[in-house]
Amino acid sequence: SNQRGLPNMTGHRIKSWPLSPSLKDLKASRKTISKWSLLRWLKPEIAFGETFWPEVFSALTMLFPALHGYYMAPDIAADASFPPGVWALLYATLFHCPVSMAYHLANAAFYGMSGYDALNTPFRTADLVAIHLCCIAFGWAESHGDISYTIFLIVINVGCILSLLRSLALGRRGGRHENYWVAFAVFLYTLPVLMRCDYINYVGIAASWCLACIFQSLGPKMGGWGHGFFHLMLVPYLHFLMRGAAATN
Repeated sequence: SNQRGLPNMTGHRIKSWPLSPSLKDLKASRKTISKWSLLRWLKPEIAFGETFWPEVFSALTMLFPALHGYYMAPDIAADASFPPGVWALLYATLFHCPVSMAYHLANAAFYGMSGYDALNTPFRTADLVAIHLCCIAFGWAESHGDISYTIFLIVINVGCILSLLRSLALGRRGGRHENYWVAFAVFLYTLPVLMRCDYINYVGIAASWCLACIFQSLGPKMGGWGHGFFHLMLVPYLHFLMRGAAATN
């Protein structure tokens, strides 16, 4: 047998040179790095606890309610008692979609970088401001253009917008209270559907919203993936909103 440290030979030909322990470790580590790099790019991380891919998922899922509304709006508006309301729902959704996507893509790109705070960034403020503007448009749509009710919603939501802008200017981090104001605004703009005794559409709206909020609340346990499922539940939510705006008094 060959002595330790001598080359492996067959006749007068050297088949292989022995590797020192340090070279063996380096060779093994290179294989490990190579395999990890391949898995990293060919099989993206979908494990719970990551940030990049859940945020990308949240951005992409914002497209689904917008696409559904774009596809369904013409048919629903054709038989609607208040067609402008159906179109207002669509246009507001299309307006909010890229703003929300920008926020989640910013989180994916900049999360963990020095100076970036997902709860104190203009991207988040823009997303919430767009939501409150949508609440006004949605309320106008669901109330079938009621001016008094729309003015009431403008007062509530503009107040929220000014508060958001002030917090951003002062460098204050966002909190749950901002989500509570959004939930209150949602309740207000869906209330006309209930007041018209349109129970079928209101139950659909409420059920979709509740399921969305359940996914949102489970977000930390789902490693951040819950918010994307919240967005997916906005597909039936928008559908019932459009049906509610189209329904007769």
